[in-house]
Amino acid sequence: MTNIMNVNPYLIRYMDDQYVNAFLKEGTLMLSSIYKFTDAELGLRQDLDEGVISYTGSGYRVCGDVEDRYLVLCSSMSFHKSARCEKTSGVLIIDLHRFVYEIIQALRESGYEVDDVFIGPCNYFGRDMCFKQKNDSLMLNDKICKEDMFFSKNLDYSYENEYRFVFKLNKNLDTRSVVVNLNPDVVHQYACRYTFDD
Repeated sequence: MTNIMNVNPYLIRYMDDQYVNAFLKEGTLMLSSIYKFTDAELGLRQDLDEGVISYTGSGYRVCGDVEDRYLVLCSSMSFHKSARCEKTSGVLIIDLHRFVYEIIQALRESGYEVDDVFIGPCNYFGRDMCFKQKNDSLMLNDKICKEDMFFSKNLDYSYENEYRFVFKLNKNLDTRSVVVNLNPDVVHQYACRYTFDD
């Protein structure tokens, strides 16, 4: 019988050096509501389409608001300078499944139970495929699931080559971000520092 192997990519999470240090020494990590990514404070990384778009199996997109019970963590599959958003350092994630497991444990210790976890690369689509009506209820057919919208991004951001971790909680959030502390004693087993010279 032929074995089918799932090869996990190495991922880079670009962060300022102070946050890299906090993660590697203390396990400190911030996860955000999808709406956090629409904040102007993110500057170059702000995407007003986040959390409102979904790609349907019939080839067009509709949009609506997402339940606020999802936490998202972004990383990149690209080590190219264009994907860094002016960051010069980051955390290299070398074991995705262990990384996810540690986040689930840390969320539980912070009072959040995780119902489901979705991980994967983002798909990028042009604006001409967007039919935007933010205030309408989300319409999806039975061929796709609601979580697809977390992996649908505007083509303008394709240089990020993004890979996401989405945690569906058992209750709605009352904040746009959650800071958790992963076990610092085992961080080095699935992640390490990555610094760019250029």
